[in-house]
Amino acid sequence: MHAACWYPGLEFWNVAAYVQQQVLGHGRAVAFELRQMSNGGMSALDLAASRLQAVPGTGAALLTTGDRFAEPAFPRWTTDRGLVFGDAGTAVVVSRDPGGFRLVATSAYSEPELEGLHRGDEPFLLSGSEAGPLDLVARKKGFLRRMPTAEVTVRNETGMMTAVKQCLAEAEADLSGMAAVIVPFFGRELLDRQCLAPLGIPAERTLGDWGLDIGHLGAGDQFAGLARLLDTGRLRPGERVLAVGVGAGFSWTCAVLERV
Repeated sequence: MHAACWYPGLEFWNVAAYVQQQVLGHGRAVAFELRQMSNGGMSALDLAASRLQAVPGTGAALLTTGDRFAEPAFPRWTTDRGLVFGDAGTAVVVSRDPGGFRLVATSAYSEPELEGLHRGDEPFLLSGSEAGPLDLVARKKGFLRRMPTAEVTVRNETGMMTAVKQCLAEAEADLSGMAAVIVPFFGRELLDRQCLAPLGIPAERTLGDWGLDIGHLGAGDQFAGLARLLDTGRLRPGERVLAVGVGAGFSWTCAVLERV
């Protein structure tokens, strides 16, 4: 499964099959492309785990994310307010064999009433080549003329906390028992408002500072965060981490993982 947010280099093209061919070179596994925006990686994790559980003959799933936010179509420094987008590719293998983490639980929640936040008042086009430089600030302003900011905030908080509580309940755990919390790599203000304040946790429990260095990696923040935790030895065996995904649309997917 391949997840991305932005233009993959060509229109009318199967990006997931390309990644499969480049990485594996052969094989008959079905390649899926997910368009869950910044929640793409986490959605892929949830779907892959469900498929492995439902189809016993499925050996493993390769999950990849990749984005290049290139000028002039994507002004990475100004297209949105309060965060900067970073180019990156990430990958995770989900299987029944032991690995760096054990997936304990997942949950997902959606709030389509917020879909227009990233569409605004812009008309639909016949081709992507007709579009000018992306301006998410203008789109959000258009949507906020129809829905008050306070309501958007409440819906955002409700969506994330619903997914978080469901995931923790399934894992029979609580937030205080998590050794780390991986949240999207938003800018400091957006991170505080949309993630840290509702969760009631300090930035030190997340990888927020590292995220400020590398930027928001589209669909790959959480996978990159898991790799960072392994590379830095921050987690001891048996300790758990909560990963939280947030994507335009809006959707939230959470997972509790245990260091093996």
